Amino acid sequence: MKPQAKEIAPQVSWALIHIITKMEIGGAQFATLDTLSKSALTFKDRVLITGPGGELDTKIQTFHQGHTFFASWLRKEIHPLFDLLAIFQIVGILSQYKRKNPKIKILVHTHCSKAGIIGRLAALLTRAELIVHTVHGYGYHRHPQRHLRPLFKLAERFCAQFTNAFSVDAKANERQGLNDRLFSEAPVKVIYCGVNADDFDNAPASRTREELNLTPENRVVIHITNFKLQKNPKLFIEIARKLCELNAETRFIVTGEGGLRSECEAYAKTHGFYEHVRFVGWRNDIPQLMRASNVLLNTSSWEGLPQAFPQALLSGIPIVATHIDGASEIIVEQVNGSLCPPDSVNIFVKETLNWLSKEKIEPKQLTANIEPFLNTYTTQQIDELYLEIMRE
Repeated sequence: MKPQAKEIAPQVSWALIHIITKMEIGGAQFATLDTLSKSALTFKDRVLITGPGGELDTKIQTFHQGHTFFASWLRKEIHPLFDLLAIFQIVGILSQYKRKNPKIKILVHTHCSKAGIIGRLAALLTRAELIVHTVHGYGYHRHPQRHLRPLFKLAERFCAQFTNAFSVDAKANERQGLNDRLFSEAPVKVIYCGVNADDFDNAPASRTREELNLTPENRVVIHITNFKLQKNPKLFIEIARKLCELNAETRFIVTGEGGLRSECEAYAKTHGFYEHVRFVGWRNDIPQLMRASNVLLNTSSWEGLPQAFPQALLSGIPIVATHIDGASEIIVEQVNGSLCPPDSVNIFVKETLNWLSKEKIEPKQLTANIEPFLNTYTTQQIDELYLEIMRE
């Protein structure tokens, strides 16, 4: 139920402050910006704190009209000294805001694992009135540095003790958090990262296919990635090689940047299928790219529930993805996609070929359960969670 005006009015005595590690192009980042810009609650101020170096840094004002602070020590890599400096840097930002606005209460909302730990510790030290944390997938149980996994879990448990509410973007993350005792007694709500259906409904694709030199005979696989370990781009590029060997008309659109991009490009050149892959970098025309494609391929090693999934279904294309975390909450086997075991190249290849061979898939078949993944549904639920803890 949408919050009523009489419920919204008291929030003028609150400031909403979101903390996220980096404003790269991704579902967690757009969910953060959506909440800051589209919340129906009347906050005194809306503030974003983030680390520098993200692709969205220069475009933040397009989405978010409030204050933005860049914490120079807040970085994605684990580094004990830098992380400690980031905590005190954010403490400084929060403390300065409280000194300038002594009558304003602050609600700090953190996103993802790294900013979730650092941001919540800073909020605790600053005596923030309320702390909310959103889980966008847990990476600790599959982190490549095994010796750090127990430490990450302990840090999550510790911060849970002073967190007032949690949201998770997949039911699988809720189950895992409960099993690993990461939530304490605070409310936990499943809130998917919503997308705007209007952006993906009948987006034109012909010009995009022409730009990327895709012929009518080409069957196109799109891969939305960040070229980092979590997204497992090495698995994708190996799948791509096998698909090209089996069908010479297969083409690939690969978006994103990151440390592993050059390695993937070198692999494609070495194995002779580089001309089949369009490495397009970061793009702001994802709806058109989706409409120009036939299948979305996702090879992540861990993930909450990526925005690319509902985006693909709204664009009329099925999904072939790793069977992890929240994927099964939107993908129905052989109805709108396929779920594959992690690192099983042959199964990925088989399922992708199966979907590429289908000429026509009914849109209603793909979007039968799409409502929970729409933007309006998402922001409304976050508002309801805020109101719930503000009343306590």
